[in-house]
Amino acid sequence: MQKHRYVSHESNIGVQKPLTKSERGSLFTRKNIILNGLMITALIWLNKLGAPGNAVFIGIMLCMALKSSEGALKALSITLLATMSNPFFVSLTVVFAVGRLLVVLVVAARFFMDVSASQKSVLSRGYVLLLLLFCATTAVGSVINGYYVTVSLLKLVLFSAGSFAILIGAEVVRVRASDLTVWCYSLILYATGAGLLSYVAGFGYGEEDKLGVTGTFFKGAFAHSQALGVAGALMLVYLGTLWLFSPYRYRWLTFLVAGALSFQIYLTGSRTGLGTAVLGMAATIGLAFLTPATAHRRVRFRISKVQIILAVISGLIGLIFLNFFSGNAIGQALGDFLGKHGEARVHGLSLETFFATRMPLIEFAMHNFHSSPITGIGFGTSYDPEFIARATWYSAPTEKGFLPTAVLEETGVIGGIFFTSFIASLFFYLIRDRNISGFGMLLTFLFANFGEMIFFSFGGVGGFCWFMVAAGLVLSDRCLTSTSPSRRRRG
Repeated sequence: MQKHRYVSHESNIGVQKPLTKSERGSLFTRKNIILNGLMITALIWLNKLGAPGNAVFIGIMLCMALKSSEGALKALSITLLATMSNPFFVSLTVVFAVGRLLVVLVVAARFFMDVSASQKSVLSRGYVLLLLLFCATTAVGSVINGYYVTVSLLKLVLFSAGSFAILIGAEVVRVRASDLTVWCYSLILYATGAGLLSYVAGFGYGEEDKLGVTGTFFKGAFAHSQALGVAGALMLVYLGTLWLFSPYRYRWLTFLVAGALSFQIYLTGSRTGLGTAVLGMAATIGLAFLTPATAHRRVRFRISKVQIILAVISGLIGLIFLNFFSGNAIGQALGDFLGKHGEARVHGLSLETFFATRMPLIEFAMHNFHSSPITGIGFGTSYDPEFIARATWYSAPTEKGFLPTAVLEETGVIGGIFFTSFIASLFFYLIRDRNISGFGMLLTFLFANFGEMIFFSFGGVGGFCWFMVAAGLVLSDRCLTSTSPSRRRRG
């Protein structure tokens, strides 16, 4: 029955023949992980050569996107990672700014053609139609409002093409999950390793203004500490899902990488990062516990449910005792982290301090929403003077701290209705399809957007987070196993 499921799924999307279990396992090897890691490193660091390097990099990405479905997702992921890389590793010019948009459009077109050639198109799925309706109504609302229309439409094109490519592309390559798993694993190893290098070499810190808090923060392999915090949260949940539910090897290496990545997120002071990682992993495990087995398939637990519960309880008790015998060292470190490594010592640690950085942004967003409640002020725009001063066709960053108010501010009530319907429909599909990893990654992404609004920022860290959602969607079948004894003996 498992084989029939894969063949049926494949016939729906018209891509490569699905791999056998032995073929899937043979791809996730130390050699392939190292080779992918070296390839990722070389391609990203190629951008250090400036405009010529950017041009060669974009050319390679376009070739990868045109060659295969898997190559398209890989090209998209590494383009997004390069976009938000630490300037020590890359030198991005206008060539890259234009080229990355071209890569996203080519990837989206590639998957659209793959799906159009299939016998049963996933374009008919409710969440895809709702996403397209959201984008269409948002475009009309942005034009009607007339505020930075060109910037809004360019951002909307990038988000529409990117999110479409992610959702459709994940379905196209889903049956070849092992190959993409190696790639995602190598991406995470690169980001973690480059972050450790930046920490040791001293170029991992930078002066930043984080939601009104100015100071020096750790950013590791990324251009900004908030990017490391949010992207790191999704990478942690992916590693945790891989460790708990997948059939692949190198579990201890996965554990060590997760530890190194957690340490870097701690250095950023990103409360959103570690908080969403914990919530996302808890939700993933919770869904895995609640997902009933069918006559042929069940969730694959690498350790038993009882062991998971005992491990959580033992970990909490161990932390309490360790904190007691260390003279409250852990409690002080936690307080320092919640206070963004110093803010609490100045203002005191309280709920008011914790939420003070977001409330001005939320209030400002609601004020803007009331000025145009039906259509919003325009996709990806703001009335903030800093946005007005810096907005160009190539770069127009905005800072929004809370997803619900940001959606209302930019797209109005109409856009808010379609956006909520899209998210609800996608979650319903993932739960019905028993897509444990996809559910966990998407929920982690949404959790992050309640502290750092990046859902629409496909040209920045939001785009890479979208790719991590795709990685979770593709991993889903590896989180399930056959319940038939005869199938397990043969597989």
